[in-house]
Amino acid sequence: MTRLYFVRHVEAEGNLYRICEGQYNGALSPRGEAQLSCVSAYFADIPLDAVYSSDLYRAYRTAQAAASASGLPVIPCRGLREYDFGSYEGESWGDINRRFPEEQHHFYHDLRGFRAPGGESAACVAQRMTDTVKRLANRHPGGSIVIVGHSAAMGTFFPAVQMPFDQVRELQYMKNASVTVMDWDGERFHMVRYNDTSHLSHLPVGDHFTTRPKVEFSYRFADPVRDRDWICHCGEAAWQAVYGNLRLFSMERFYENARGLLLDHSRNGIIPLADGQPAGILLLDSRQQDEPATGHISLIYLQPEFRGMGLGAQLIGKAVVEYRRRGMDTLRLNVASVNQSAQRFYTRLRFRREETRRPFARQYVMRMSIAVPQITAQE
Repeated sequence: MTRLYFVRHVEAEGNLYRICEGQYNGALSPRGEAQLSCVSAYFADIPLDAVYSSDLYRAYRTAQAAASASGLPVIPCRGLREYDFGSYEGESWGDINRRFPEEQHHFYHDLRGFRAPGGESAACVAQRMTDTVKRLANRHPGGSIVIVGHSAAMGTFFPAVQMPFDQVRELQYMKNASVTVMDWDGERFHMVRYNDTSHLSHLPVGDHFTTRPKVEFSYRFADPVRDRDWICHCGEAAWQAVYGNLRLFSMERFYENARGLLLDHSRNGIIPLADGQPAGILLLDSRQQDEPATGHISLIYLQPEFRGMGLGAQLIGKAVVEYRRRGMDTLRLNVASVNQSAQRFYTRLRFRREETRRPFARQYVMRMSIAVPQITAQE
């Protein structure tokens, strides 16, 4: 009998930003970094023969934590990857639910018929995962191995090896950093323990964002003519919220700058939508060329009713995905020196504050790395 410890990767930026990652290679969230120590603690006293992982960074980094006590190498395996979600990948769950209602119904309620546009079907993932896990388990008869992967792929595998696939309806969901234990007797898989999170009670108490927000934004790109009034409203309201007055605010100068950004790149203006209604704005600045591979955020603003719930993380995530697509590895923004709440918010997201750019400036520069290591699969 071979014992298999299935571990879902720790919390990643896709969970925090509310975007579909799939085979998109994202980083860990701050909470995910903290969860690594819990994964290490779980396996501290368990003898292991091998540690296998998906070759996506969020899984590989989790597997390193699982292997830390044993000193075993992590073997990255492409067959353990998450679904190829096709058109879903890098998109917000708000947009996915709006644009693909039929596919999402299958995903949540009748997995047999699910396939994201341009992606893998559930049946293909079930077969891929089953073939891969059997192959890895058969290398270690009578041993114990760790397999680190992803919620949807493993959540499809678990029911698929316990019943005929035509009877499968729903994923067996695993929480981030949870452990599910199965035994393999050479013919069949036997469930021992499912979705164990007891080790996460050791997680240090911290100021973490929820991954179940009250609102999941969808988005549309801003047009300088159609959206002029909204752009101006957001600019004025943002200034008023920070400085408490409009004495130094010029509507004309603000709009002309915003218009220039939108004309420079059609995806520089992003409007978050809640129930189809504008909730704020995100302006990206592709004109600044002073730092190579650095993407600049010119403005991030949410209406008052959407503040205080961590929803700004979704806008930051939208900027991260957009700038990665443009080949950037750093994200930068300026924050008013008097806006301490914003500084705390960005710090929680791993931005680091620098000195002011000019002695007379009223702003701090804050930046965050968005580079993600690529892992080479060995299997």
